Amino acid sequence: MVDRASFENVNVAQHEAELEPPPNIVNEFNPNEIVCDPGRKKQISEYAPDIQDQVRRAYILKGPMQPDLSSFPRTPFGSVTRAFSKSWYKNYTWLEYSEIKDAAYYFYCFLFKQPGRAEHFGFEVFTKCRYRDWKHASQGLKGHVGSHNSLHNSCVKHYDDYNNQRQSVISHSTRHKAWLHHYRAEIFYVAINKICMEMDHRFSEGNNIILDCFPCLDPKNSFSKFDVDKLARLADIHHADFFDDDRGTIRDQLTYILQVKRNASFSTCEDVQCLAMKMVQTKKHLVFPLVYKLIELALILPVSTSSVERAF
Repeated sequence: MVDRASFENVNVAQHEAELEPPPNIVNEFNPNEIVCDPGRKKQISEYAPDIQDQVRRAYILKGPMQPDLSSFPRTPFGSVTRAFSKSWYKNYTWLEYSEIKDAAYYFYCFLFKQPGRAEHFGFEVFTKCRYRDWKHASQGLKGHVGSHNSLHNSCVKHYDDYNNQRQSVISHSTRHKAWLHHYRAEIFYVAINKICMEMDHRFSEGNNIILDCFPCLDPKNSFSKFDVDKLARLADIHHADFFDDDRGTIRDQLTYILQVKRNASFSTCEDVQCLAMKMVQTKKHLVFPLVYKLIELALILPVSTSSVERAF
């Protein structure tokens, strides 16, 4: 039997805990506050509701504090001394021991106790204050666990539900990743590959080169796609539209890029059509006629490929 003094000490400690003023609420999760020793842990209720699950997850990842010391401090009980026994870890898996306070705590109850409820058998002692009655620990631990409907077992159920929910989320995430891999590898990539093959069949190598080169005239982002070599190659491909001398001097005219980048009128251009209009407005189509011819060809390109676009 547990003596009456043990119960009175527990009740006094619990009553003092209930009289404590409400703690300051922590509104921001700080992983540095997730300490191992239960004697230093903030109560879950001291955190704002929207971060309490983060705190629980962090503590669950760390697990209960169960130091395997060669010996534990001894406390006098009358004519004898008693100490915490690490053998209790085996029977009470979630029992914690604080080296700082030489006291026992219960991990389940720390995580999921409901503040403000009437407690029994030193519930606060195992979660917030401390339990050090080593002389009556065997009865004390059993008494705390209590019956099937005890507050401790309610916390155990909360933990199991919470852990199962996390496992379900992880399982769902794993299935989602597997489905996503299937979608990408067996559907999306296959479809893209077929489209590329269809494009190769419908466009000649020369057409593909043209489609690769004309975007170099795009004025967006300060002509970020501009490429002299690709634009000069366009003149070679469209040899029917350029004289031999033109193909030799087009690189010189492509220095137009230096002028249009410095001209504020071109800073608002978003497409090749706008570029053509600005070239005419600023008379640069007369200064750089070969470049303007490339722009005209770029504007004609959508018309020449419209039959292909309709096929898709």
